[in-house]
Amino acid sequence: MDRKAKFLPVSVLSLSLLLGAGTFTAPTQADAAQAYATAKAVTASAKASTGHSAVAKTTQKSHNEVVDEAVKLARKGKVRGSEFVVGKTLIDEVYEKWGDPNYPAEPDFPYDRYIPGMMHGEFFVAAGRGDVVYDIQVTGPQAVDHPLQEVTKAELIKQLGKPNKVTKDPFTGEKVLTYHPYKDKKPGKYELRFILSKKDNKHVSRVSVYSPEAAKPMGAD
Repeated sequence: MDRKAKFLPVSVLSLSLLLGAGTFTAPTQADAAQAYATAKAVTASAKASTGHSAVAKTTQKSHNEVVDEAVKLARKGKVRGSEFVVGKTLIDEVYEKWGDPNYPAEPDFPYDRYIPGMMHGEFFVAAGRGDVVYDIQVTGPQAVDHPLQEVTKAELIKQLGKPNKVTKDPFTGEKVLTYHPYKDKKPGKYELRFILSKKDNKHVSRVSVYSPEAAKPMGAD
């Protein structure tokens, strides 16, 4: 199958996320803040050049709205900016829709990495037995009005309560706050994971929707 790449090769933002010798470097809060500030400046400049006020009222989503959106999408097995469903979508469907990944999965890092371009986020997709996708992660910023990486651990706990479990990302060592995204807080088909920045251990680095069933190794019950 001819998997013609449909995404841009590398965005300016992605330079802070490059993989070196199989090692994933998570985006820092400073990287996100710089990209976010740059995008706001470009937007303001465009408004000024068209005669509109550069200080127009912002429509940026609140942190609560960003988290609430992540919860609602997780109940469907999805993350923002992706149509794929963990535990259901086959990896070939991802290749058909998105083309070849900018950085293919490797033996020591089982995620295909896609870079759609500036202000569209970056995606990490992992598939397991039967080539079924079991994890999709997204890192921001995805849009000027979507301040994902400004959300803090304290805000998550205040809004969602204590996580169902706290672990470490096996590839980056970052702290992972896992929630069952359902109203009864009980385990279900999907887990919603907020991965904190390793730099300060306070701000969200990435959001993950994970299927425990699809992640089981071949032959497991």
